[in-house]
Amino acid sequence: MLDHSPFIKPSTQISLLELESGAYTVPANLPVACQQLYDNIYGVELDDGSFKDFATAINWSCKDEGYWANKKLKEKAEKGVLGNNIKGTYLRITMGWNLVSSMG
Repeated sequence: MLDHSPFIKPSTQISLLELESGAYTVPANLPVACQQLYDNIYGVELDDGSFKDFATAINWSCKDEGYWANKKLKEKAEKGVLGNNIKGTYLRITMGWNLVSSMG
């Protein structure tokens, strides 16, 4: 089993050198469930007219002490398998009708 890069580029935008170096991988190398997620979110515009700075707001909330996303990342890191490594965790934030298991 290959250990692919966590950085993904569409097949039409990646070079052979990037693939060979392991700097990036393509969606086809992801597990099937991740391919489906990628296909659902790739190219989605976060900063639309209803919240033009949405991506920036998420970034600030993750980076700045005291904000919800930063607190949640630290909480998850403490419980994680990577030994309290905040860079080794993630947040999944779902927008839309299916909010059942999205806040983790």
